[in-house]
Amino acid sequence: MNNTFLKYKTEQIRKRPVIIKEVLESSFISSLLFESDAVFSWCSVRDVDLDLVLRESPEKDFELRGKAQFYLQHDCVRCLEKVNFNVEILLNLKLVLSEKKDIVEDYSFENLDFDAYPLENEDDSIVYFDGDLIDISHILKEQLFLDLPKYPNCEDSFSGSKENCLKHLE
Repeated sequence: MNNTFLKYKTEQIRKRPVIIKEVLESSFISSLLFESDAVFSWCSVRDVDLDLVLRESPEKDFELRGKAQFYLQHDCVRCLEKVNFNVEILLNLKLVLSEKKDIVEDYSFENLDFDAYPLENEDDSIVYFDGDLIDISHILKEQLFLDLPKYPNCEDSFSGSKENCLKHLE
């Protein structure tokens, strides 16, 4: 993948919404999830179909909406066997230029205008970006890590069970 893959200029998005229908290779997903300081890393076992829309919001910020289904593998924290996880992320994000973050943080909590960045529902989240380029791969990585289990184990996977995990421990 080249270094402009999944990166979009804000001026391009302001002209018209960007429809992102891509197949992300499992190796790309695995590289996104790789952490050099982690003892065990997540890896992707299948390609991912990405179905997103990136557009300008009515407040002149940006919105990223859509979904992606990830098929991942990690070592069970109990028995150390490889287990598969099916993680679906639903994106309903407001993308705000980082410069606006500083303005909001300068106000005390009492003086904060919550209507300045209205969220359509409680599932919306604000993500900050720098400059005139929005990097979707960075946003995907961040959102994916938020949805991953904290302690991956056989019981929580879609293919394992607690009994399977206990059998490995014997």
